Amino acid sequence: MNNRNKELRVGIFVIIGIVLFAIVVFSVGDLHLLLGKGYHLKLIFGYVGGLQPDVPVRLAGIKAGTVQGIKRYYDSALDKDQVEVLIWLKRDVKIRQNAEIYINMLGMLGEKYVEIFSSGTSEAPLLKDGDKIVGYDPIPIERITRMSQENLIALHEILGSKTTKSTIKDILNNTRDITQDLKDIIAGIKAGKGTIGRLIVDDELYQNLEDFSADIKAHPWRLLKKDTKTKDTKPSKPRSPSAPY
Repeated sequence: MNNRNKELRVGIFVIIGIVLFAIVVFSVGDLHLLLGKGYHLKLIFGYVGGLQPDVPVRLAGIKAGTVQGIKRYYDSALDKDQVEVLIWLKRDVKIRQNAEIYINMLGMLGEKYVEIFSSGTSEAPLLKDGDKIVGYDPIPIERITRMSQENLIALHEILGSKTTKSTIKDILNNTRDITQDLKDIIAGIKAGKGTIGRLIVDDELYQNLEDFSADIKAHPWRLLKKDTKTKDTKPSKPRSPSAPY
């Protein structure tokens, strides 16, 4: 009888130890949840894209809380189904009513999680435990794929039309002509043709410009000097004796 009692006590002790060990293992990453040092918010979405409970809530890319529950409900005011996401946030995380909250994804096919891109501006009041805030719905990958396909089809139709092909051909021809003209101009300049070409090639002309520039710098007053020479005037005709005074 005594051996049975001892075995029973040992068995109960072992079971309790296993249960406690399992609790510690599964909650060691979220020990703050057990301590209760934080508050809850309700996020309202129209679509959550496969978001699951127990995923992280991040603020500025750093874990700030956890998703604790997700439920669908009918909003009679909007006349459509909505999704309420219950999140738990650390006590030091301050969120305001104009915060920007999204459902993000780790990589292209990674885990969905809640991302707080902006905690709001100072003029908005802080959210308290149990408050609601509307988040931004994620865009389904299927919709992005469909939009990409539609854009590709539209682009193919535009580029495949005769008018577009003719326009592109004209643009290419004009570009080729402009390129050839630029080549001719550059070749002429290198050969010393034109004012710019002579200025670059003719050392004497270049030296004259340098001398003129140096002279102006040394005697800037010459630019303001006026011509003081008097113009030649023709002698007036003698007045005829009969002309009246």
